Amino acid sequence: ELHQPQKILDRAQAARGAQQYATRCLVCHGAALEGNTLAPPLTGRFIADWAGMNLGDLFDNIALTMPLYRPGSVERSVNADILAYILKVNAYPAGPRELSAEPEALKAIRFDAWPIGGGASNASSGAGPR
Repeated sequence: ELHQPQKILDRAQAARGAQQYATRCLVCHGAALEGNTLAPPLTGRFIADWAGMNLGDLFDNIALTMPLYRPGSVERSVNADILAYILKVNAYPAGPRELSAEPEALKAIRFDAWPIGGGASNASSGAGPR
């Protein structure tokens, strides 16, 4: 049985994340987060692959491995904004506060699959957690 996901992102933070995504991530992950030969999609199968983990795991993966040309070079606050944008595209609901840029705080938030609208139902393949 599906349950309502936690309200884990702030709309203003996701808007900042969209701008950062366009600058730092779009070339590899695509305008619609669809991925390409260089990088996996950030919608669809991506959600199922991370389900059951926590946002701290995903945040750490982004912080340590992105961007491809200079891993680990993006500020944590910018990574948090980008993560908020990815969640928004995947139809996660907005909440009362911004995502933390501290991995320990994010480890308390479970990353549940939530197959509703948005990008979450558009793609069907992709790479798992790295």
